Amino acid sequence: MEERALTLCKNYNFEVINDETKICRATGLGDLLYLILGIQQNLVETPTYINLHYFMHSNMYYIDPITHLEFRLKLLTDLLINNNINPNIIKFVKNSVHDIVQPFIYHRLQNLHLNWDIQNNTIKQPYIIFHTKLRFHATYDMMQLKEKIKKFAESFRTEFTIVLMGERIEPQTDEAKLHRMSVCYEELLKLKDKNTVLDLTVENCDSPNYDQYRNDVGIIQNACMNISFGCGGSTTTSMIMGKGTIFYVDTFIKNMYFHFNNNLYLKHNIQLYVSVDEMINYIIKTYGIII
Repeated sequence: MEERALTLCKNYNFEVINDETKICRATGLGDLLYLILGIQQNLVETPTYINLHYFMHSNMYYIDPITHLEFRLKLLTDLLINNNINPNIIKFVKNSVHDIVQPFIYHRLQNLHLNWDIQNNTIKQPYIIFHTKLRFHATYDMMQLKEKIKKFAESFRTEFTIVLMGERIEPQTDEAKLHRMSVCYEELLKLKDKNTVLDLTVENCDSPNYDQYRNDVGIIQNACMNISFGCGGSTTTSMIMGKGTIFYVDTFIKNMYFHFNNNLYLKHNIQLYVSVDEMINYIIKTYGIII
């Protein structure tokens, strides 16, 4: 597995160095999107380093480490090229240091936009996207949230086409258990009872398909609104790539991650709710048909 990881980095023209002193960046999807934003806005020290350790061995994060590595290599390549950033600014490190550095630059960001021109959208009618991923924290009451989503989906009616995007089956990794990850696919399926629904979900992301993600980004970019429950890669992708995002997190997650300047929320049409009931009421009022 180690040799395959090194070969992939070479094939995508990323330098690999041996250095036991480097503490590297987090490698989640959202982490990498924020990393590129930080580099773009000169908020991150460069060169910046990503640890290959998690992609060379089976571990708590990735069931299929090599596929996850290639996904990230393709993503970084596309984002660096599309945003005119020198690819040599990111290097991979082979070492045994498992610590990560994740500087909280959110309050210093001047914008939440990355260039990525994907012209593949075939949905002609106006649509809104509901993302299935749920990510909160270990003590969060996920069952209560799912029940509220289900109740909403059973009665909600809209003139917009609804797109479902994300995973159908909740992830089974140790990381997923640690971060209280789940999905609300079955609950959102109730939207089909009264609406036109286009189901673009995948079974799971244990072996992520980069072309599928890239296609999803093109659809996210053209949605009238992206709607999600919790933080994570789907929410971050929507905020950075979409025309607008409505999402719910509890106060704990908000205080940990979402320290943006208030002007950024207005500039990028982002609405954050710490009450799921208030968010659902807003969606019904704004996008629903009152009968």
